[in-house]
Amino acid sequence: MLLILIAIFLFFRLIDIDRTLSQDEILPKCTFLSLEFPGNFLGDYGQPPLWQLPNSILASILGTSNWVFRVIPLAASIATTILLMLYLRKRFGAEYALLGLMLLAFFPWQINASNQVLQTSLLTLLMVLSVFFAESFVETGERRDLWVAAAL
Repeated sequence: MLLILIAIFLFFRLIDIDRTLSQDEILPKCTFLSLEFPGNFLGDYGQPPLWQLPNSILASILGTSNWVFRVIPLAASIATTILLMLYLRKRFGAEYALLGLMLLAFFPWQINASNQVLQTSLLTLLMVLSVFFAESFVETGERRDLWVAAAL
């Protein structure tokens, strides 16, 4: 059952990964291409530097195909799902973790966000990480977890 859900999750996110970039999805690619010219810097085109940096690194290694700029949102979506499953399993049990995976695998907004070259999936990952560390602070009382949750 779990393998079927994982396969469905990946199918919805990998289908048509190399399609044409649309409207605001083109900004990370334009930013990377403009970095080759002197005087340009991270932060052009209104894109946050921490969003441009991983995209620029991947593009310099793998090239500037459209699918390259969709790797970061896809990886963030997968990491969000794994973290959410770990959190739900720890907090509520394996049944709820499986239910959470099912809901996330078919949630249209999450599918759409992980297929677009936008920072939405990365922000969702950071929010889930923040909740994960805040919960850890409540359980253990370690201030390090509180600082990490606040930083995210």
